[in-house]
Amino acid sequence: MRIGLGIRDLSGFYLSAIYENQKSIDFVEKICDKDNDADVWQGRLGYAFGKNMTKGIYGKKSRDAGTEPDVKSWAVDFDHNFSKRTKLYALYTKVDADAKGTNEGDWKGFSLGMIYDF
Repeated sequence: MRIGLGIRDLSGFYLSAIYENQKSIDFVEKICDKDNDADVWQGRLGYAFGKNMTKGIYGKKSRDAGTEPDVKSWAVDFDHNFSKRTKLYALYTKVDADAKGTNEGDWKGFSLGMIYDF
């Protein structure tokens, strides 16, 4: 199940939120009573100016049980629209997995790309 709500163009500001309930479909986990169901939510705030947009994103994934850790993430994004169909973006993301005092599962990354809508 997934539900989202967004508000666009509040004097250049954009706001959105998404909630998702994920159900485990792994039969072995169900038998062993290790359901890996999770609740996921994400909030996003953006500001558009000219042909550009900056965004800040924060999210969290909380697992009900199982061996996988809870995860928190944040990202910052910059988009530049060349036209209605072509966009260049730069994105930095950091993910923190709550792995009981270790950094196992943590990662960060930078993406640079272009989107062209046909």
